[in-house]
Amino acid sequence: MKRFFRISMGTLLAPVLIHCGGGPEPVGSDELDGQSQIGLSYTSQCVAGSNFIQGTTGNDTIVGSAGDDCIFGGGGNDAIFGGLGNDRIWGEAGEDFIDGGDGNDKIWGGQGNDVLAGGTGRDEVLGMQGDDHVTGGTDNDIVGGNEGNDFVDGEAGDDSVYGHEGNDRVFGGVGNDSVRGGDGDDIISDSVGTNRFFSQPGCDVTNGVADSECPAPTVASGDATQTSVMLLASTTVESTLIFTWSDPNLSAPLGQATVVVSDPAIPAKVMVTGLEPGTRYEYVVTAGVPAHGRFRTAPANDSDIGIRFGVSGDWRGELAPFPAARNIASRDLDFFVTLGDTIYADYPSPDLNQPQALTLGEFRIKHNEVYSPRAGLNTLADARASTAWFATIDDHEVTDDFAGGAAPSSDSRFAAYEGAHIHDTELFTNGLRAFYEYNPIETLSYGSTGDARTQGKPKLYRTRRYGTSAATFLLDARTFRDQGLPAVADPFDSSQIFGFLVSSFDPSRTMLGAAQLEELERDLLVAQAEGVTWKFVLVPEPIQNLGVLFASDRYEGYAAERSQLLGFIDNAAIENVVFVAADIHGTIVNNLTYQTEPGGPQIPVSSFEISTGAIAFDAPLGPTTTEIAAAVGLIDSETYSAYLGLPTEFKDVFVQQLIDAQMTPFGYDPLGIEPESGIDATLIEGGYVAAHVFGWTELEIAPTTHNLRITTYGIDAYGVNDASNPASYIGREPAIVSQFEVRPK
Repeated sequence: MKRFFRISMGTLLAPVLIHCGGGPEPVGSDELDGQSQIGLSYTSQCVAGSNFIQGTTGNDTIVGSAGDDCIFGGGGNDAIFGGLGNDRIWGEAGEDFIDGGDGNDKIWGGQGNDVLAGGTGRDEVLGMQGDDHVTGGTDNDIVGGNEGNDFVDGEAGDDSVYGHEGNDRVFGGVGNDSVRGGDGDDIISDSVGTNRFFSQPGCDVTNGVADSECPAPTVASGDATQTSVMLLASTTVESTLIFTWSDPNLSAPLGQATVVVSDPAIPAKVMVTGLEPGTRYEYVVTAGVPAHGRFRTAPANDSDIGIRFGVSGDWRGELAPFPAARNIASRDLDFFVTLGDTIYADYPSPDLNQPQALTLGEFRIKHNEVYSPRAGLNTLADARASTAWFATIDDHEVTDDFAGGAAPSSDSRFAAYEGAHIHDTELFTNGLRAFYEYNPIETLSYGSTGDARTQGKPKLYRTRRYGTSAATFLLDARTFRDQGLPAVADPFDSSQIFGFLVSSFDPSRTMLGAAQLEELERDLLVAQAEGVTWKFVLVPEPIQNLGVLFASDRYEGYAAERSQLLGFIDNAAIENVVFVAADIHGTIVNNLTYQTEPGGPQIPVSSFEISTGAIAFDAPLGPTTTEIAAAVGLIDSETYSAYLGLPTEFKDVFVQQLIDAQMTPFGYDPLGIEPESGIDATLIEGGYVAAHVFGWTELEIAPTTHNLRITTYGIDAYGVNDASNPASYIGREPAIVSQFEVRPK
């Protein structure tokens, strides 16, 4: 019989040596394309009488005979076809493709990431080293992955299928199979036939059900109304999540929903409706190990009960696990509001060590990072499981100080992207989509507004009513804003300052967009008319004036719209309006005034603002402000050195005086709530400035009296240089750093 063996390497045929039978001597009239020879190896593994074929160190294509072959691929990335007969095939080194063909074959992949297929017959197929793709075929096969992260599929027949080491995907296929994952975190599936599954070390997910070695999902709830809530769960493995919600004792399940997670990078969400107002609910999300959460629905409009909620923002992934947030879960809050910068997409961090997230996958990594455990803590996940959350964006969910309503050509970071506005570009939509995915909020859009800037665009604005005690108005101050004004670089240059102030009063410039501003004003009027005591306007950037330095990104840079909003509140006699902001990485409290023109008199409003946070940003407001003041010559080096030696409480006083000195020339009120403001406030602890800590702010309204107590919790700040040693800061416990009470009008 004449037998043909083909071995090729690119366009060149490799030199080879053929040996058949059991010895090293050439046999009969065997022929080889390329007129070369094949060498003998591993003869003890082969069936007597087999045709021996040895590949080269290059990339070979080998086709076996109709008989029993013993084939060795050698080095290189080989394509090997066993053909007919009971073959023994070794891929050896390289990334090989091997098809056993007909017959009862034994196939070993060897080193490299191989693709192995048993074909027809009763085959034994083993991936060996590397991340291999291994399939059995149509008969009763033994199929395994061995080392590496393998894909293993028994296909048809009654198979024995296993992953061995590594994180494998193991499928039994059709037939009565024995399936095991082996060591590692494995995905195991076999739904056809009578099958046996074997649990082994690692987090295994079998037919969508995670085992007890898989970590519990992280859970959250948000966007709660009187009758609905959004539930969210994030898992690290492909699995089936079962959401169950019930009364506080979990004794009477009220509903259940199932979500199949095919991509763990995307959290699962369930919208729950038909709930009762003012009711506490518990929920559990099961995927092997269950995870528990709780939330309260908003009370009925006529309820006269107290509420307690928290607000903060600004946390960077490299500063996790955020001990400043560790007491949120224990405060029994009705809800919590995040005012943006919940990731810093434009800062490197451990999970994405690059200066800017660009793709959707990269933005997802940044969000997943801040809600994942580190050093045994996961404070934000604990907080999100403890109460309903509301969320809006600021700039760092996409990139620093961007203006979503501006043209892409106005910002070099967006100039290469298509879109009429920056909020139409791929960079923005990637960032916003990941934000929606990782927050328990509903995806809403504006309808027909008559304004191309907002029509059909994402809507983050939210308003909620909490009985007669309060209403909240959560703003998006980033998506629709015009490009910021050029910054004042020299605080001693009066022409720069005057030019900035005049430009900021351009009535065509907007931070909120006309549709959002109109809705806010309308909702404020409704709350006042319906007798709601406190109205909380939650805006990422401060509306209080702090001076011209770095004012471009704050509401000061949009002074005409700022004056329109504050003037509306004043002229409509809307009482007890409190603005709550973040972004500046410190707590500052001040009553509010406005002007109708640049340099005009300050008109007081019976409203005040508190800024809050950061949960973790290096450096906080105090050190940042004084360092800048020293750099631009507002304080000398001796004064700066003296500041550095002060205890924290005196540093806060220093920063307050420094900021006041920048505001006084413009006729702005100094920081704090003065008696002549008409706001009836009492300072209980600390001061109206807390600029050297990481923390968050709690706002509590007492029933009946509706007195408002505002408490800021903080820990000593830490920095990026401390991040490599979390043990140096994770034990810090939040304490009260500022507390005051305000009586309503």
